[in-house]
Amino acid sequence: PSGGNQMLETQGRLLRAEALIAVDDRRQAELEVRRGSDLAERLGQTAWHLRAMHLAAELGIALRSDDAATGEIDAFLEAGWAREAFETAVNRARQVGHTEPDRATALLRVAEERTVGLDVDPLDRAHAALLSAGFADDQEAAARAFGEALAAIDAQRALITSVELRATIMHRLAPICDDALTSALRSPDAPD
Repeated sequence: PSGGNQMLETQGRLLRAEALIAVDDRRQAELEVRRGSDLAERLGQTAWHLRAMHLAAELGIALRSDDAATGEIDAFLEAGWAREAFETAVNRARQVGHTEPDRATALLRVAEERTVGLDVDPLDRAHAALLSAGFADDQEAAARAFGEALAAIDAQRALITSVELRATIMHRLAPICDDALTSALRSPDAPD
């Protein structure tokens, strides 16, 4: 197909992927994200390729090898998307942290270093701190980070009057609670 048609196909695939994520059809969503990403990269559509990486992070999949994670972070930062860069790092750290905590911690450290002074969601920063503390079995730091995440949620909720947006914000708390519980259960003091 012509370039214009391929551009529309890229957009269509990624929009379809968003709809499939909304109806929880992960398998088809992953397929659309991968195809949309390949097309966007081949055609040099930076914005749509970044959108594909964001959707991939939301799905918890790697578009390329996990070694490409820092490349994805850099691509977001080059486009001026600091929040998405940091969120990508948090999502990738959650993916690999159970089996490779040192690698996940290193990825979070890279994201933190590369976003110093940039506008990153405080909730994502707190989540990254919680993950790092959990991987290091530092329960005090994990408890502090969880408290910071709760404070960030409260601060965001206070600024928003829309019930739908408040619900979206609260939905973001679920993985943080999961990670806090996982960290607590990993503690040597956890009950058997």
